Formats: sequence, structure tokens, C-alpha cells
Amino acid sequence: MTGRRRDDRGGGISVEALILTPAIILLLGLMTAWARVAMATDAVSSAAGAAARAASIERSATAAQSAAHSVAAATLGNRQTGCDPVVSVDTTAFGFQVGQKGRITSRVTCTVDLGPLGGTRTITQVGAAPLDTYRGRQP
Repeated sequence: MTGRRRDDRGGGISVEALILTPAIILLLGLMTAWARVAMATDAVSSAAGAAARAASIERSATAAQSAAHSVAAATLGNRQTGCDPVVSVDTTAFGFQVGQKGRITSRVTCTVDLGPLGGTRTITQVGAAPLDTYRGRQP
């Protein structure tokens, strides 16, 4: 007799593949979303630090605001995050007298697309840099 054996499971592999394929695709999608968030968080953190440093070397609060915005946008543009940053800079230290310690703080917020899973995630990072204690400045 040339028939199949009773315990032969010829269709078992295709059923297993049918069950596991969606789970594998979902796992790959989650990994992609996680990687996008991790890379965007790093980029936004870098932009916040660069914005604070750029603002701290300016001589006036207005110039500091402008420098921080342009540096944050350039940093995120170089990292290809695909987001439009919202930058806020605390320049109150420019009102301090020369000889007083001051600190410039920048907050960069960016909304990132999560890719194939859909949806977005808003990332906010803060950067800080010291203001030169003995450098002349204007409020």
C-alpha cells in the first residue's frame, strides 16, 4: 500500500505559519515604532542642548531666542526626524547684572510619526547652558 501514514501531519506547517505571521508582522511594527521614538528622543535632546548653547553665547535675549530656534530646527533637520520643533527658551538670565551667574534653558518639543502602526508621539526634552558670568549682555 502506498498511502499516507495515519500520523502524517502534512498541513501542520501551513497552519502554524498562518498563525505566526501576523504576530511576527506586529512585532516588527512595534520594533519600528520603538526605534523611531528612540532616535527622535535622541535628536530632540541633542537639539535642546544645542539650542541652549547657541542662546548662551549671544549678547541679548532677542538674539538668543532667534539663535535657539534656528539651531534647534537645523539640528532636527540634519537628523531627518520629519518634525517641526516648538522651541521655548528661558532668557531671564540676560537681565542679571554682569558678575552674577546665569543659566539659559531651552525646551524643544517635537511630534513624531510612528510609522506603519500609525499615530504620533510628542517628545519634549530640555537643555541648559551657563551664561558667561563676566560677559556683557542686554536684557
